Amino acid sequence: MRALWILLIVLAAGMLPHPSFGQPTAVGGDYGRAWLMNYGSKNIVAQSTGLWDWGIIPKGHVLSNGKLTELGSVTLIYPAFPTDPNPIILNVTMPIQAITSFNATQLNNPALLEDPWTIAQINGRPVLYRSLPY
Repeated sequence: MRALWILLIVLAAGMLPHPSFGQPTAVGGDYGRAWLMNYGSKNIVAQSTGLWDWGIIPKGHVLSNGKLTELGSVTLIYPAFPTDPNPIILNVTMPIQAITSFNATQLNNPALLEDPWTIAQINGRPVLYRSLPY
């Protein structure tokens, strides 16, 4: 029993952190100046403010002829027998590509894929149809 207590005390003492581990590393003085001289100005990217430099198009907007414009009117088409409340969002520019992952196998006429009402009835989900302001 006494050997177990000695072993526990030795293990506890070994697990105590060394005081130097808890202190931050000093990077000032000569070391800090030398580091800034060697690495301080690397990876600097020039900031530009052009149209394509800020990333993606903001939500609720569309890029039309190189200008940022707001989306046009929005129509919500609700199915007769809804099975899922999450809407399918279609854009007037590419409705066929937007629904390829949904259940469109029941359609014989591929032109019906462009009809938001038909898409809502077949999938049982509401369709949010956005038209662009042209």
